[in-house]
Amino acid sequence: MSAPEFELQPGQDLSGEESVMDSTEKPIQKWKSNVIRDPNALTQTPKYEKHDTVLMAIQQNGVRTRGTFTVHQSQLNRGRGFIEYQLKQVDGDGTLYMGGEWFRERDLKSGRRG
Repeated sequence: MSAPEFELQPGQDLSGEESVMDSTEKPIQKWKSNVIRDPNALTQTPKYEKHDTVLMAIQQNGVRTRGTFTVHQSQLNRGRGFIEYQLKQVDGDGTLYMGGEWFRERDLKSGRRG
């Protein structure tokens, strides 16, 4: 048996040609430049109120542990669209945790360690 023989045909360079589209096809956009954040959207309501007890993972002496805090204040981060909280440590001296740094709502859990 002999190997099948193929005729050599010259290749076509399609990079210079424009593709032909049907009138029903729409080009696929790479970016959605017409998508904006609605300035009149309903604002989020905070999950925790002032003086609520919350839990958050913290690092003490290189060991990851869970800290117990009370909510001091909350705010809506309008630029990013999420709620942030300032916390006080339950067994602390009443000062704000980490100098008043803001923590995201997703990092907190409700309840008391038990």
